[in-house]
Amino acid sequence: MQNLNKFKNKNIFISGGAGIIGKHLVQKLIDVNANLLVGDIKKCPKNFIGKVKYLRKDLNTLKIKELKSFKPDVFIHLAATYERTQETKEFFENNFHNNIKLSNYLITIVSKVKSIKKIIFASSYLVYSSDLYLNKKSKKPYKLHETSSLNPRNLIGAAKLYHESELKFLSNFRPDISITSARIFRGYGLGSRDIISRWIRDLIKRKVINIYGISSSFDFIYCKDTAESILKMINLSHKFKIINVGFGQSTKINDILKILNLEFKNIKKNKVSGNQLIENSCADISFTKKKMKLNLRYSIKKGIREIIEYEKKRIKYSN
Repeated sequence: MQNLNKFKNKNIFISGGAGIIGKHLVQKLIDVNANLLVGDIKKCPKNFIGKVKYLRKDLNTLKIKELKSFKPDVFIHLAATYERTQETKEFFENNFHNNIKLSNYLITIVSKVKSIKKIIFASSYLVYSSDLYLNKKSKKPYKLHETSSLNPRNLIGAAKLYHESELKFLSNFRPDISITSARIFRGYGLGSRDIISRWIRDLIKRKVINIYGISSSFDFIYCKDTAESILKMINLSHKFKIINVGFGQSTKINDILKILNLEFKNIKKNKVSGNQLIENSCADISFTKKKMKLNLRYSIKKGIREIIEYEKKRIKYSN
């Protein structure tokens, strides 16, 4: 755990701060008395009330005067829209409004604020070429490096890569701003819509869980470790840099089910057949280990156990 006192009195603007990663990131910064402006379309989390300046709105309507009056030193852009299993036709417009348009708009007004010295963008490993890690047969996980070839496999990946290009372009005109793009791998966490959390919620309710791609293997990164990774990036100094954010290990879906079998008895599974390609992806996190000296604390087992405890409590208190 890093010394967070270095963030005390920094003015930090966070978009999407009420999301899965944002809630943990904001709480860490609240604990060290950072000055926070948080924007999100979601209702303000209870633990934020009275501790941050909260803007509940579509950030496409954010006014530059609201930023200038806050005088942010750091901008952390987490806000985004995702489709968790398969992108639908309806996602076409959502992706443009909440990913492409929003990212362009926010970076446009943020770049006009002279106080800004650091920008961190939550990108995705989906920018990498799917030919590297998607196959018809199960293979050894492909370790994706920041320099691996790029070819987004879906709309969200394309949106993330496009904004990375915008940020790199901006860096040529605002060399005083240090810009970091964090390519986050398979995120999961408390209260999330990720597949692990969805399975756990269904298992607590004794429902049948649908299994897709049982042979696929992903680099799962827990929300708290992702938040810690982003904190580490705040004080990095460079013109523009891409950094992978993952656990550095790939876990098969079948192994996730084995862990869940230890926690739940008589699991009812529905294996969904199809012609899906098998994913075998893994993050090369050499930079975060060597340069950032990041200590990841959540193995997949530890993360799953924490989610189970969280979901059981949430269901108990909602009844």
